[in-house]
Amino acid sequence: MTLEEQTNYYNSMTADAIEDINAILKEKFRAEITIISSQQHQWKADAPKLYWMTRSNMSKESTDKIRQHMGLTDFEKSERMQDPVSLWTAMKATHSARNTGNSRQDQLFARNSYNAIRMEPRETIVNLHRRLLLAAEAISTTSGG
Repeated sequence: MTLEEQTNYYNSMTADAIEDINAILKEKFRAEITIISSQQHQWKADAPKLYWMTRSNMSKESTDKIRQHMGLTDFEKSERMQDPVSLWTAMKATHSARNTGNSRQDQLFARNSYNAIRMEPRETIVNLHRRLLLAAEAISTTSGG
């Protein structure tokens, strides 16, 4: 159906038919909004569970490192709000390298990971750059400088 045919069809519709279509669309949108709202409610209900599951698997050293990185007030606020996103962001910022406790092995792994990076098919130069920066950060973290 061309645009002109669609326009003619719409113009030939009665006001009652247009009102019926609008009522159907409103009901459909209400149902979609209800679904989205219930999903958001479920995500909010699951956030504290995710936060405490993550916190329970962290070592004391990791907790101290994150507390130092976030600052005491932000850490306490995150804990009060039980915000898994802020905790995850802090974890990513403070735990950039795979750490086994064996310094030489960690350095070797970080160096080999950096050397293995290749541009993937359909990967943007921005993503490649980001991966290279993260690998370089892992090398500097494991080498202590």
